[in-house]
Amino acid sequence: MQFRKIIFILTGLVFANIFFCSNAFYSYDVKGFKVLNMNNDTVNLELESKATIICYYSIFCNPCIKELNVLEANIGKWKEEFDVQIIAIASKYDENYKDKIISFSKRKNFSYPLYIDINNEVTDFLYSQQNIKKENNFRIFNNNIEVLKPQLFIVDYNGNVLYQKRGFMDGDESKIYEFLKDYSNQ
Repeated sequence: MQFRKIIFILTGLVFANIFFCSNAFYSYDVKGFKVLNMNNDTVNLELESKATIICYYSIFCNPCIKELNVLEANIGKWKEEFDVQIIAIASKYDENYKDKIISFSKRKNFSYPLYIDINNEVTDFLYSQQNIKKENNFRIFNNNIEVLKPQLFIVDYNGNVLYQKRGFMDGDESKIYEFLKDYSNQ
């Protein structure tokens, strides 16, 4: 009898862990974030596709720039094969940094929009959605909390997070492609 009780408790703990720790059970809404576009206008994020890739980046982060370039290299193929859009978002530390982001955007001329997180709504969202301890996911930069980058989310049309990853490594585009392929078949 004691053995059955222990098995029952352990089974319950396993299911509770899966339920409360798995992203599959979370529902996050990213619609309505106010961001600054490269024309210096405040706009709400628009989710216009079945899936939206949101890349959170810094122009001073080499892995971020690599990921932005990889996204640019693949967006044409991904748009054609899947109903997907890409949005890139950077933090706004101060007016000088904002101007550098706008200059970077013009220089790179990506085919997807780049935005600036003016009210830290995206930063707050990223922090609230992490299953990673805050001290492992943030650092202080110019007396501001900064999300370690790049962070990539794939959300559905309703703004629910379907996939997330932190950092960038060569080959990540294959993982993103496989996820989009699986998701488009649902």
